[in-house]
Amino acid sequence: MAKGGVLSEQVGESDRGRGGRVAPDRGSASDEALIAATASGDEAAFERLVTRHAPRVRALALRQTGRAADADDIAQEAFLRVWRNAGRFSPEAGAFRSWLYRIVANLCLDAGRWRSRWRWTALEEAPEPATEAADPARGLGDRQALERARAAVRDLPERQRMAVLMSAVAGLSNPEIAEALGSTTAAVEQLVSRGRKRLRRQAKDEGWAPGGSGDEPGVQRGDEPGKDQER
Repeated sequence: MAKGGVLSEQVGESDRGRGGRVAPDRGSASDEALIAATASGDEAAFERLVTRHAPRVRALALRQTGRAADADDIAQEAFLRVWRNAGRFSPEAGAFRSWLYRIVANLCLDAGRWRSRWRWTALEEAPEPATEAADPARGLGDRQALERARAAVRDLPERQRMAVLMSAVAGLSNPEIAEALGSTTAAVEQLVSRGRKRLRRQAKDEGWAPGGSGDEPGVQRGDEPGKDQER
């Protein structure tokens, strides 16, 4: 979801009723300051929020739904809701990230309810192993292991999978995940811990290596955002 893309066009065409002010660069502003400015119609502030958070939002939606098209739709709808409901955000109720990922979580869960079966992320969407050019056989093995790892993540219970992905892909803390899921920190700690243990056990039993350098097999650090994304 690039700046100036479909999302920006929709905001500009259908929701530009709040002044359309363009503020100076807000790269160092907090999320809470940006959402407050967005509520006043500051499109530049909104664009900064999109630039900062969209890559992780899409990565989470992709891992949760398994379909690039669904991930794009969820990310776009999430930020449209942020734009339209910016005035409803209250910093007293929690951090902006928790509010944003509550929206994302609800959209992902809704998508899962109407889709009785879904396919996991296509192989070509995964980053290629760095060693493949030097060792094709090893590269093939890495890709097969990645497919099996992602299938294992897919098979986690829905809320457990969401909690694990919010932790590993979105980088949320357990209290932030709890706010996003409408749960408690203790319950989230159990969800994440059980999910990680299940993935590690399955990796050991089936003989496939973790897909990344983090705690969860199959959750690659290739999903990490760049410097301008969530700090």
